[in-house]
This record gives sequence, structure tokens and C-alpha cells, in this order.
Amino acid sequence: MGTMAVEQTHPVQSLLRLTRMGINGLVAAAVLAGYFLKAGHWTMAAVAVTIGCLLLASGCSALNQVQEADRDKLMSRTQNRPVAAGILSRRAGAFLAFAFFIGAALFLSIPSQPILYLLMAAAILLYNGIYTPMKRATPFALLIGAVMGTFPLLFGWVAAGGSVWDREILILAVVFYLWQTPHFWLLVNRYRGDYRKAGFPQVFQTLPETRYRFLIFLWIAAYLVSILLIPLFLPLQAITRHIFSGLPAAVLVLIVLWRHNTRILFPLLNASIVLVMILLVVDKAMRIL
Repeated sequence: MGTMAVEQTHPVQSLLRLTRMGINGLVAAAVLAGYFLKAGHWTMAAVAVTIGCLLLASGCSALNQVQEADRDKLMSRTQNRPVAAGILSRRAGAFLAFAFFIGAALFLSIPSQPILYLLMAAAILLYNGIYTPMKRATPFALLIGAVMGTFPLLFGWVAAGGSVWDREILILAVVFYLWQTPHFWLLVNRYRGDYRKAGFPQVFQTLPETRYRFLIFLWIAAYLVSILLIPLFLPLQAITRHIFSGLPAAVLVLIVLWRHNTRILFPLLNASIVLVMILLVVDKAMRIL
């Protein structure tokens, strides 16, 4: 028991929980993918924007934990977060969030793309200013929060000299947005009891179980259909086009087989979006060589 208490209050572990660095690996991968898909190579600017995005995500996470400390205390999944557990005061958490934002702004200045500052401001506004307060009132706040899933790709693409209105990145943003929603709903489904205790309204509380599962399936289906848009609108090699054309069907078969096991569906869905990024980066590299 003593060892457990020490682990829970260790400064490094507290920092990891505050920043949720464990889930930020996908953020870094998406930023690097977005940069490479535009530039065809990685430079120090790619490293800088990746670090900047990790600091931005850390700041948003820290500020979110300050905003939701009272509810985090009620959930077994989040009760050990530093602010909720009393390891950090709200003031200290807010100070660290601000420090992360300053660090993010410094690193995002390196690629010399002023629009990165607008994306940073939009990310903080959407996540901490709109989504976090809104999810206390409606289960459909997620439709706003899911936009955040598109930002890492956008940051990488813009840092490499692209525009947020480029057709290629808009298609990929749609794919990531449609992935983010069922990704979150499957997570909520695993921790239903926690969300009830914390008083966050969720879709499963307003819909019968069969309709709730059908809604998740519809979003996953929309996500898989969006993958089919990639070979239609992005320049790809023939073999990559064939893989993208067959990938949704393969994932759908696995989803149907494991539709009653959300513990398998959740990592399966996440693996599919990682595979999409890998395929795109490898295809870009092959076209450059």
C-alpha cells in the first residue's frame, strides 16, 4: 500500500497525468504525418511544431483538469489526476497550463507560419472555452470536441507551408473527425458508471441500448466510408489506392465480428486510424523516391 501511495504522488507521474502524455503519442504522430504529407520530408520545423502541439495539448489538458476537478473526483478513472486528488491546487494547475501555452507559442513560432497562432487560439477556445463547459449540459458537446481530433494534422500541414483549405487536408480532417466521435463513445461506454456518478449527460442515458449501439455503428460506418474518399481525392500510388479501397471492408468485417465487445472495438478503431496515417506517409515516401 505504501508503494502505491508513493507512485500516485510522484512528481513525474503527476505531471504525466496532468498532461495526459500517455495519449499524446497519437497527437505527435498526426502532426508529423501532416507535415510529411505536405513537405515530403521532416526538418527542424517539423520537430518544433510537434513539440509545440504536445505542449498545447498538455496545456489544454491541465486547464481542463482545473475546470473539472470537482467532477474528476467522482470518477474512478480520473480521481487520481493531480488537481482532483489535491496534489496540485487549482491555481498551480492553471499556472502550469499557462506555462505550457507559452512554451507552445514559442515552439510554434519556429516554422514562421502565423496561422499556427490562430490554430492554437482556436484549439484552446474550442476545447476549454466551449467543449469543456458544454459537456456538462449536453451529450452532443462531443460534436464540438471531436473537431479537436483534426487539429494535429492541420498543424503539421500548415507548418509545412500548406493551407487549411487545401483539398487533401480537408478530406483527411473529415476522416479524423468521423473517427473521433465513435472513439469517444466507445470510451464512454466502458466507463458508464463513472460518467453517471460525475453527472455528465451521455447519449446512452437518453437512448435505448439498441439505438445507442446503432448510433455508434452509424458513425463507424460513416468513418469507414470517408476512408474511401482518400483514394478519390488524394494522389496515391496504385497499390495504396487498392489498399484504401479494401481497408474499410476489412475493418467492417472485424467490427461486425466483435460488435458486442467494446474492449476490442476501441483499440481496433484506433489501430485503423494509425494504419491510415502509416499508409499515407509510406505512399508519400514511395512517390518521392
